[in-house]
Amino acid sequence: MGQSEISAARTLLFLSFLVWIFGFTPVLYAQSNFYQGKSIRVVRGGQAGDLYDLWARLIASHLGKHIPGNPSIVVQNMPGAGSVIAANYV
Repeated sequence: MGQSEISAARTLLFLSFLVWIFGFTPVLYAQSNFYQGKSIRVVRGGQAGDLYDLWARLIASHLGKHIPGNPSIVVQNMPGAGSVIAANYV
């Protein structure tokens, strides 16, 4: 076998590999907006009006813009028992 025959065999093997890779890959379709018209509830274990509540509401006001479907984000406060009530709810 000469050098040109080996390089031709390698080229043919490489091209057949590319055809196999790109020919048998599944077609990907765009996903539908799953959260369109829905609301997401953020459960926070603490009293309404404190600093962490303001942070949660600030983040929630901007979070819906970055999720496909633009869902509404609702912050729900569950004070009591050192946030154990909120943790058990989740």
